[in-house]
Amino acid sequence: MRKSTLLLACVLSALACERDTGIVSSEVISGYRIDGRVVDRIGNPVKNVDVKVFYNYEYVDYNSPPSKEYDVPNPSPNVTVVVRNRNGQNIRTLYSGNPPPGPFLVEWDKKDADSVDAPSGVYSVHYLVNNTTQKSYDIAVEGTLVARSDSLGKYVIPNDNLPVGFYPVPLYNADKTLFYGNHRISSSILLLFSTSARYREVYITVVKDRVTVLDVVFG
Repeated sequence: MRKSTLLLACVLSALACERDTGIVSSEVISGYRIDGRVVDRIGNPVKNVDVKVFYNYEYVDYNSPPSKEYDVPNPSPNVTVVVRNRNGQNIRTLYSGNPPPGPFLVEWDKKDADSVDAPSGVYSVHYLVNNTTQKSYDIAVEGTLVARSDSLGKYVIPNDNLPVGFYPVPLYNADKTLFYGNHRISSSILLLFSTSARYREVYITVVKDRVTVLDVVFG
């Protein structure tokens, strides 16, 4: 099954979406960033509103997705498997030991070292031998917390959480029995603003090398 764009209806089908182009500021940056404020209906700041990011995907091809397995040589070396963010920082060690020779797979549950969901973004799982990467694979994480409004209602979503253009993202159905093909993360981003009592979601299109400003009326 091929789709030019996969929206998030399968995840948030019960929610009503709004679209907002935002305001593109004159501030020049490297990559992407969203700045904004969360306010109530009379303009007062609303603090402690969680902001989560979901991505929109553009179909690219139906090639086989990259392998996640590391072919362990014989004799087996000591292998360490770590997860790194886009800045190359280790956020979790998944494995350390001597696996048997042959195909070796370590999957990541998308949680950090404290068992907390990793913020939305793209991460790499590295198989290391003598601190040198022998094999790696990438994983896109979405729908997790990236920001929270402060006492002034302000929030910032940095470039790390906006990996626009990243490819490939292999997409499957819920039980992973049907491959939808490889996709690219598009510049159309879904932001979910929520507290324990209410939520609001907004689609926004971000612009490269410029700050996109989005103020949200919440509540």
